[in-house]
Amino acid sequence: MIDTAKVYIHITDKMYERLHDSEELEAKGIKIYGNKCFLKHPHGMRNPAVNIQMANRLFCIESSLPKLLQGHNVFGTNRLHFMCLAVTKLIYQHLGLEFTPSERASVKKRRFRLGRLDITCSFRLASQNEVAAALEAVYEQLRAEGWGWAAYGVDDFESVNKQPASARIIDKFYNKYVELQTHEIPVGVAGRERVLELAQRLLRFEVVLRGKELKRLGLDYADKWSPALVQQFMMQRLGKLNLQGTIKRSVAAAELDGLNRCTNMFHGLWSQGSNLRPFRRYAPLLRARQILLKHGVDIFRRAGSGCEIALDELLTQDNAYFRAPKSMTRRGLIFGIRSCRR
Repeated sequence: MIDTAKVYIHITDKMYERLHDSEELEAKGIKIYGNKCFLKHPHGMRNPAVNIQMANRLFCIESSLPKLLQGHNVFGTNRLHFMCLAVTKLIYQHLGLEFTPSERASVKKRRFRLGRLDITCSFRLASQNEVAAALEAVYEQLRAEGWGWAAYGVDDFESVNKQPASARIIDKFYNKYVELQTHEIPVGVAGRERVLELAQRLLRFEVVLRGKELKRLGLDYADKWSPALVQQFMMQRLGKLNLQGTIKRSVAAAELDGLNRCTNMFHGLWSQGSNLRPFRRYAPLLRARQILLKHGVDIFRRAGSGCEIALDELLTQDNAYFRAPKSMTRRGLIFGIRSCRR
């Protein structure tokens, strides 16, 4: 699902004239603060700023597109170009102009450039307790793989971020229901109670793509993105995390007897409390780890630690919402989705 985007929108001649017509703006009660205006949020949430770059003939808005268009970002659509047009229409309406077919064509011709894009999917788990347990398992996995990470939460894990300081791309896992306790869905949003009910069992996976990474990938325009590409990109990112199944605390003595001396040595060092992660690039150690993973033990984790959560079975394409549940799309509760396929 497409969530937050930083979008650059072409200012047409008609819009350029309106922005320079101070009398018309004043008559319609439209306020411009320096080089920005604030778009009234249709669902009563925080009004997003629209930066106006007159010299470049561009608007720039950075906001959660689903929240703007439907009032929440738990489920949504992957039709990025369609959403950019819908947000442009909101800007026109705010400034007292009609988004006519000719204006639409002019904006589309100049395309929507992206300075940031957040793409997401949500995995269906059994309960809130399992969501918290899965987040802890993800934290241990990222730690074992040696990625830069940050974890947050009070009583339980609420979010885990991979490479949080990256200026290009960030992977996030978080408890969507806990987030909704702070950033509430406005009363009156269609399907609100059903969304909250479903959110209790959702583990959200999110990839934040900054402008430099989008440009490097050649995906820095909205019309480059399709629903199929979003899904493909998400699963490729997930695959790079090397998620494991259940992890045991130790290998049975009978199994150790069948392993080579090098693997036995590294297992012995690990079981005695040695931290082997700093030496992860040492080829014999990597081979030993792969052998021991087949026996259910990860020597890049803390000694004696295990994991009952099989992440490779829970966080799968078949167990993910890339858009929304069929029940919600059939009822027309998701903006911009005309099909009931997930």
